[in-house]
Amino acid sequence: LINRAIDGLYRPGSTFKTITATAALNEGILTGTDTVNCNHVYTFYNDISPKCLGWHGATNITKALQVSCNIYFYDVGRRTGIDKLTAYAKDYGLGQDLGLEIGGSKGYLACPETFENLNMMWTPGQVLQAAIGQSEINITPLQMAVQASTLANKGVRHKPYLVDSIHSYNMEKTIKKTDTVVASTIKIKYDKTYDYIEQGMILASK
Repeated sequence: LINRAIDGLYRPGSTFKTITATAALNEGILTGTDTVNCNHVYTFYNDISPKCLGWHGATNITKALQVSCNIYFYDVGRRTGIDKLTAYAKDYGLGQDLGLEIGGSKGYLACPETFENLNMMWTPGQVLQAAIGQSEINITPLQMAVQASTLANKGVRHKPYLVDSIHSYNMEKTIKKTDTVVASTIKIKYDKTYDYIEQGMILASK
C-alpha cells in the first residue's frame, strides 16, 4: 500500500550524472570540451578500482552523457567534491520535501551527513559512487521527475502539485486556481552549461 511515486525510495543511478555535470560545468571545474580518458578502470586511488561498462577513450561531457561513462563522472565528481554535488542535488529537489499536497518522502543523499546518521564511515571513494547516483542515496520517482523538468527549464525548479484548479459543480465558475511556484533557481554562471547537458541527453536517446 505504498504510493511508490511519492514514497518509494530508489537509487537514481546514472540519471544523477546530469546533476554532476551541472555542478562541474557551472562551477568551472571543467568546460564542455575538456576530456577524461576512459580505459574501463578508474585508477586514481590505489585501494579501489571502480569500473565502467565500456572503453570510451577521450570523453567530453556530451559523449559522457550519451554513453553514460562512469570513468568520466568518477573523475569529475572527485574534482567537484561532495559538498558541491550535494548542494546542486538539493537545488534539483533531491532529498528535499517537495511540498506536494499529500506529502511524500524526502529521501536522502549520499553525503557525510547521511553516513553519520546511518553510523557508517564516509571514505573518499564514496564521492565516486555518489557522482553516478550510487552509494547511500535514495530518492522518489517524483523527485526524479522534478529533476528532469528542472533540466528542461535550465535550472528553474517548480513546486509540483496535484490539483490544478477547483470548479463549481456545473463547471461554470473557477473557485480556485493553483499558481505556479518557483521552488529554487540555479544561478547559471556559464551560458552553455545546459546546452552541453541537453546535447548529451538528446544523443543518449538516439
